[in-house]
Amino acid sequence: MILIDAVFVGSYGGINVLKTLINSIEEGERKLFILFLDQRLHDLDLNTENFKSVSYVKKGILSRQRNFSKLEDEIKVVLSLGNVPLVVPKSIYQITYNMQYFVFDVSMINSFRLKFSWLLKGFIIRTLFKFTKSDVAVQTNTMASLFAKIKSGGEIYNFPIFKPIIKSKKIDNTPTNLSSR
Repeated sequence: MILIDAVFVGSYGGINVLKTLINSIEEGERKLFILFLDQRLHDLDLNTENFKSVSYVKKGILSRQRNFSKLEDEIKVVLSLGNVPLVVPKSIYQITYNMQYFVFDVSMINSFRLKFSWLLKGFIIRTLFKFTKSDVAVQTNTMASLFAKIKSGGEIYNFPIFKPIIKSKKIDNTPTNLSSR
């Protein structure tokens, strides 16, 4: 069985990644997957039909770990989408998709409360990555280089889900050019 762990997915970007992943799994293959979804996503329109099981799990490391422990013997692969790897036995392959830059740098956050929250979250996430064998999938080369600094083992894969933004030519918006449009 393959566990898709989306317990910490709550942002629009994370939800888009989750939807993209779920929709990419063919109907006939879904019976090989177990979904852990954040309970906050319960009312979200996700196509979860035909999966072996779908559990809505309370957001939290301990709650998620307890739910995993109940199914641990069935699981061969874990794909974590919420930036945070599970603590799994070495016999289980794990890859964690991480897109959150605030794990490494909170300087762009203005709110003291939010900054403190991300400092704590970042510390926990970096610590888990140091002590688990989880491989990492990231969206950009920048994230790959940041993870390379903290990972002692496992692979780092650049796996962009979203297409890169292509900068278009700047439009000349001088008043003389605006009147001709």
